[in-house]
Amino acid sequence: MVRFGGVPVVVVPGGESISGVGVLEELKEQLWVKRIRLNGQMSGICILRYVLHHLNHIGDYI
Repeated sequence: MVRFGGVPVVVVPGGESISGVGVLEELKEQLWVKRIRLNGQMSGICILRYVLHHLNHIGDYI
């Protein structure tokens, strides 16, 4: 886990190849732009659940 702007972030194994098709970029945009700015202070656990929820659907994008 790494920190992005002080917020814990999940690092996905093989993320480089996945980001090649823009999936992780889309996830990051949804997560940081929409969630963080709207909610202001979202706990690390909520972020983790949000990311993991969307990672379950990554197969749909590839």
